[in-house]
Amino acid sequence: MTAELTLAEATHLAHAVAARAMATEDIRVLFVKGPVAVSQGLRTGGLSSDVDILCDPARVRDAVDLVHEYGWTRYSGEQTDAMAIGMHATAFTIPGWPPTIDLHANFPGMLADPQSAFERLWAAHRIVRLAHHNIPAPAPADHFVILALHALRTLAPGEQTVAMAPLKTAWASLDPRERQDVVTTARETGALEPLREVLIELGAEPGPADDRFSTALAQWRRSREHVGDSAVVWLTRWEQARWRERPELVWRAFWDISMDNSRSPQEWELATRRERALGRLRRARRGLAGVPRAINGRRGKGS
Repeated sequence: MTAELTLAEATHLAHAVAARAMATEDIRVLFVKGPVAVSQGLRTGGLSSDVDILCDPARVRDAVDLVHEYGWTRYSGEQTDAMAIGMHATAFTIPGWPPTIDLHANFPGMLADPQSAFERLWAAHRIVRLAHHNIPAPAPADHFVILALHALRTLAPGEQTVAMAPLKTAWASLDPRERQDVVTTARETGALEPLREVLIELGAEPGPADDRFSTALAQWRRSREHVGDSAVVWLTRWEQARWRERPELVWRAFWDISMDNSRSPQEWELATRRERALGRLRRARRGLAGVPRAINGRRGKGS
């Protein structure tokens, strides 16, 4: 990476490199957010420092193996398998490049089966041009659903007005047929109820309630009501994990210091043994203290 290459240029090139890499192994991927959304008119220009890729769920492990072959490394450290502990994405870095590559196995708020949701998005996907390369992306209406879910998932229910300005800009870029497609896509991918209030505020008619995903919807709502509460996050991962995955989940939650957000994973690697021990102790204490709160939140949703 030369000093003359700007962050924007590096991010565009990283999209092209990642797209080419996945295409060599016939791994279906869709690039979302960032400059892809800008190119589709869904976002105004802005600086993006990462590359977001939604991967065919059936090929996620192949995609992870591929990026390792390319020499890319996990942002949180090679010992941490984010997807194995229920995280929806794993971040990778290209050594010497400023952008990170976020490889998504699914997208929070799309409550339908991840494979069926991906197939629905792939069936209507488009090609955009970045860095003189073809980049596969969702159709604009489908992409709007992803952008809206992303905007909401870290906002408490009473704070969603913060997200409306950029969503109104994105909505204005869609023609009447595409706006109808937004509602259709939301229903078919299980995102209708998470987005119902937003769609109504934008003037869309979401139609009858979709009650197919009541448990997942309760988890989505609980996560939004407890934004930033790591205990609730880990409890949700516990609920969604298979039994054989739960021992590692507990170990990561209480002991894996590389996942502690008080420092970056790279800073934890450089920390002294004493600093790491104290960090683990604080992490374990916070985790234990948060268990009753998370359980009460679960009971409060009746799940």
